[in-house]
Amino acid sequence: MARSSGLVIHITLPEIGASPDGIISCECCGVGSLEIKCPYTMIDLSRTDIEKLFLVRDCNGGLTLDRRHEHYYQVQCQLFVCDTNYAEFVV
Repeated sequence: MARSSGLVIHITLPEIGASPDGIISCECCGVGSLEIKCPYTMIDLSRTDIEKLFLVRDCNGGLTLDRRHEHYYQVQCQLFVCDTNYAEFVV
């Protein structure tokens, strides 16, 4: 399930805010934040090429957002401010 979101202000640190594209939830994972990127500049790139720009493989072979990428910190802030269990990053 997903619902839209606007600016969210941290409950005890009002100087920190985030604006995820949505708040998502499921029975197994709980509540998460949703960030969607639709970069027109990447329209001609393959899925594999796009993955290389944003993602790295973890020690288990799974894909995770690259810590060196600017969107990593955006998503981390959303997790903190929204107090969510996980984030979905969609390109």
